[in-house]
Amino acid sequence: MISKRKYNFNFYTLLAVLIFGFSLMGKSQLRLDTLSWKERFTMFLQEENGIYVSDEMYPGNFLFNLSGNPEVDFKKLNSGLFLEPSPKLYEYYFFLENLSPEKKHQLIRTFSFYENDILAVLVEAELPPELKYLPPAISAMNTIAVGDMHRTGIWQLTHFQAMLNGGQIDKLVDERLHPLKSIRFATRQLKNDFEIYNDYNLAVAALICGNTQVKNVLAKAGENAEWNEIIEILPENFQETVAAFQAMTVFLNTNEFVKTEEFVQEKPDTIILNQQIHFDQLSRVAGINNSELQFLNPQFKHSIIPASEKTYQLALPVVTKNEFLTMQDSVLETGDSTLFQIAKQRIEYPPEPLRSFIGQAAKDIEIEGKTRLGYMLKSGDVLGIIAEKFDVSVTDLKYWNNIYNERRIRAGQKISVFVPDEKARYFADLFSNNDVTDNDYQGNSVDYSDAAKYRKMEHVVQNGESPFVIAQKYDGVTPEAILLWNHIDNARKIQIGQKLILYIPK
Repeated sequence: MISKRKYNFNFYTLLAVLIFGFSLMGKSQLRLDTLSWKERFTMFLQEENGIYVSDEMYPGNFLFNLSGNPEVDFKKLNSGLFLEPSPKLYEYYFFLENLSPEKKHQLIRTFSFYENDILAVLVEAELPPELKYLPPAISAMNTIAVGDMHRTGIWQLTHFQAMLNGGQIDKLVDERLHPLKSIRFATRQLKNDFEIYNDYNLAVAALICGNTQVKNVLAKAGENAEWNEIIEILPENFQETVAAFQAMTVFLNTNEFVKTEEFVQEKPDTIILNQQIHFDQLSRVAGINNSELQFLNPQFKHSIIPASEKTYQLALPVVTKNEFLTMQDSVLETGDSTLFQIAKQRIEYPPEPLRSFIGQAAKDIEIEGKTRLGYMLKSGDVLGIIAEKFDVSVTDLKYWNNIYNERRIRAGQKISVFVPDEKARYFADLFSNNDVTDNDYQGNSVDYSDAAKYRKMEHVVQNGESPFVIAQKYDGVTPEAILLWNHIDNARKIQIGQKLILYIPK
């Protein structure tokens, strides 16, 4: 008999999980990049977030600011991050204060649940402790939040921000979903960015916007630019993030959660595995609740621990470890192959004779149920980033385009990407600024020699200029076009005094 645990999950919890699963099916159709901060925050708060961090799991009392006014001066709450109050600070603060009691409880309790873990890692990394207010501001502490460009988890990390800082992301595992792992990835990224800019504000900007955009903004603003000048050039979504961070700092200092003194939060047991196991097998044989397993091990996206040469840690509810070890053989023998169908690769390529030779453009491949889009590479693109954007694999991109050395791709090239038919228009609209076209990636070249439409000119590169900075000086010109016109495969290769050819629309 399994002994009673502190976790209790009922029918309504499971129903909420199912509803969330169905919501994900249509979520990719949302233009998340066009949503305001309030809209994104509300969406994240309405998802699965907070279902498990319940009163039974983490009991305590709420201390609310009943007056509805901020009683704490924002500048006194932090030692160096975004010191100038944003114009939207109080607008966002009152938005948080006016959340329904249920949502307010959910946000504050979940933040309190993870607060000490986040703070400990920040202190260890010698980063400003106020950064603990960034996750609730950008993800509503929703551990499974997926934002625009597939940013994921409470820190909204990109694929490469996690991978480059030690995370694992593949078909079955995404460690960005694990709050305690993602904290490590985020702090490493922030430390790396701080070493580049020697400024915590810019390090946070790089985490949110990416290093390329921050460097381009700095080049445009000039060496001696003040922060208030820089932030005006940064994207609007980052300006909203700063206001949200400031509002969240005030909100979580005027509204608190005090956990029950006699309650001791027990750490889960862990076991080491290198065999393929589905959570359903544990649930059927050992009686371990499937929802508990998903909460404790969110990095396993499809409830599957992969078979691998490396080992994986599986967190188990307290007091169930010995029971699992006793029944391990029975667990492994339970279930059938249908549980692991998600792990199998679908073969959807034409037979070998139809393949192109290495180095040639891809031939006219057709894949049932998928539309071919053309994507023009821009400076800084690598296959992993493109794969993340279109939710495909790097292996597929290489095959579709006969790419045998991904280091040889360059800005201005067009490659084929196959996406599901029902998502073709979504992706085409989403990346319209990158010349994404439907079914016609080879025949959409522009005739810049048409003197009636374009004026050819030379631009002499000045100190501090990048393709981005140069493009801002001419209407209708993009950094990618500049690289393409001048056969430049690396934006860093341009030199002061170099003459660049530009085609300016008349």
